[in-house]
Amino acid sequence: MKKLKLILVVIAAFVCLNVVFAGNPANKDYTKNLADNMVNDLSKDINLTDSQKIVIQTIAKKYETKLRSVNNQANSNSKKVLNKQVVVEFRTRLDSVLTKEQIEILKAKRIERLKSAINNNQTKN
Repeated sequence: MKKLKLILVVIAAFVCLNVVFAGNPANKDYTKNLADNMVNDLSKDINLTDSQKIVIQTIAKKYETKLRSVNNQANSNSKKVLNKQVVVEFRTRLDSVLTKEQIEILKAKRIERLKSAINNNQTKN
């Protein structure tokens, strides 16, 4: 069951990343300050405390640095593997800062976004 949850989290994260990093010019502005935007979005979704915002900002900046490093690599196969590792590491660190209630709310929102992304993708095809 834990493996299934982890797989769903990774899939949801990649769908969300694909939506965030799509070729839309507005998304380029979002990625300029990825860590700040991630904290702001999380705060809207799960009402972070001020202390959580500070800790998550640090985690998000490390995530942003690692993600940019991975995306600068030439080999697309290694990019996929490394991206998965970075996302899983980020999720694990983020979950350590959140309350159980916040984690559940965030999971529900991820599933909602995943379903929406899948539906949008199916309507395009």
